[in-house]
Amino acid sequence: MKSKHSKDKKRNIIIIIFRIISILVIIYCLIYIFNWYMENKKSADMLSNVTNSSILDTIEIEIPNNENSESTEDDSKKIIAYELDFDNLSSINSSTVGWITVFGTSINYPVVKGSDNSFYLSHSFDKSYNKAGWIFADYRNKFDDTDRNIIIYGHNRMDSSMFATLKNTQKQDWLNNPNDHYLTFSTPSRNTSI
Repeated sequence: MKSKHSKDKKRNIIIIIFRIISILVIIYCLIYIFNWYMENKKSADMLSNVTNSSILDTIEIEIPNNENSESTEDDSKKIIAYELDFDNLSSINSSTVGWITVFGTSINYPVVKGSDNSFYLSHSFDKSYNKAGWIFADYRNKFDDTDRNIIIYGHNRMDSSMFATLKNTQKQDWLNNPNDHYLTFSTPSRNTSI
């Protein structure tokens, strides 16, 4: 009889320990999800504030038609870019180097450049700590029109922010829409489109 009672007591202790561990794991997961949500919200609020205070107007950029080597002005295409207040962007973050927009995606961000390629992996546009990070250029790139290629990094966030919607460029409806086949990169000195 005693052995059955001690077995039941051991089983109850194991069940209690398992429940306590399960509750602790659930609490940890809830805290993690809440922090993830708050970081995404802070990042979205930052983008909204920066966009509202820095986009002054829209402008048209002419893109020559590359299909015909003898293109005329009538063959060119006009796409929309932004007239930006880079003074305002620089007042928030002096490391601002440009603004990137990828058509047919939600990529529409100011781009910063740090002294290394790790700072903006975990810091927001205003340099505050945020695991969501920000869109940033490779620290080795120059923005004096001497670099032919600019490398830009960003997280692929599950909330469709940062570069998460870049995968849209592989979908058939994006490929079928020639108006989506552009991106603009604006700097204080010029607007570039490819």
